[in-house]
Amino acid sequence: MQLLRSGQRTGAVAEVRSILAGLGLLNNTDPASVDVFDAPVERAVKAFQQNRGLSADGIVGREYGRAYADAVPMSTFTVLPRSGQQAAIDRQLVETRDREH
Repeated sequence: MQLLRSGQRTGAVAEVRSILAGLGLLNNTDPASVDVFDAPVERAVKAFQQNRGLSADGIVGREYGRAYADAVPMSTFTVLPRSGQQAAIDRQLVETRDREH
């Protein structure tokens, strides 16, 4: 998983925002900030990290991906075909989860 941190603007941030909102850690309603790693996202990432016993640095990286894969059972997902970066993120999450278990 690529490193994401405060101030970045990318499609990968939109996925992180969606995940954090799904976990109830972020209000993800402002369409203007969908791909922005802003202060609310950083706070939500830190809360997630702290809840999972990780270093709460607010940076999305390898530890975040492993913790997310462990936190959310794959059976809760509806599998939809994806391509490009989203498909790569999905594969990384599944591979990480499978290596850890």
